Amino acid sequence: MQAETPRPLPDTQEFRDKRRDYVAGFTLRHRQEMRKLVEGGVLNNVALRIDAKGLGWRNVGEHNIVGGIVAKKIGELVGLPEDEQSELVSVAATHDWDKRRQKERNRVAERRASDGTTIIEADVKKETADEEGKTGLVRVTGSDLRDFQTWGLKEKALRYVDSGLDQTSDGHADFVNWPQRMENLGKRNPKANKEEGKIYSKDGEEVLFYDDVLGPLTGQIQTELHNIILDRNPRFREEYPEPEMLTQLIRDQIVQDIESIPSKPPKAA
Repeated sequence: MQAETPRPLPDTQEFRDKRRDYVAGFTLRHRQEMRKLVEGGVLNNVALRIDAKGLGWRNVGEHNIVGGIVAKKIGELVGLPEDEQSELVSVAATHDWDKRRQKERNRVAERRASDGTTIIEADVKKETADEEGKTGLVRVTGSDLRDFQTWGLKEKALRYVDSGLDQTSDGHADFVNWPQRMENLGKRNPKANKEEGKIYSKDGEEVLFYDDVLGPLTGQIQTELHNIILDRNPRFREEYPEPEMLTQLIRDQIVQDIESIPSKPPKAA
């Protein structure tokens, strides 16, 4: 599975300042969700810094916040009703709020990464059981996707968001093309790839969750979302004619929102 890396974000101090304000505005408008991340230990002073043992959870907190921001944009683009948009954003912004508790509860070992951080090795079977046990809208971010035929647009949007949430080389959350995310997940979690695929196995055949289940399903969702967005927004047809361009379309629309923030006047000397 291969996919082009999305275009990098503008590399100017002005854009970085506006992006910071944009994210801060999102978190202020979603205080309840941010409190849940704090409760889960992935958004506080400890989570945002690497502690003495090299443990840090900043990427998980960012993963949720970026998820909420992307979900908001997708909800707008596909024209979800306001109440469904609100639910979608709220769940996307908290879908992994308890990831730290899960990892620590299912811990079996720790290993030191090359950058000095500590990676918690968790019991894959227990983690898979946690994923399969999700209920409500958040269930679509888990590994039991066998009710896919019952999903509405809200569920498909959330699954697409989570399928594209990855991290940059320096550990920050990012929204990327989903094949890139699947490839990275398969490399990082080969045991989970096999374990989470077991419920889809027939006659003892091996099914890899990321390769054989989540990847094809996400591709199907991508095509559907892309068609809906282009039907509602014909102006996108020329620049983003193919479903594989959907991630870039979404990223570009968020960049436009960020760049529309008024620039702050320079500080007086």
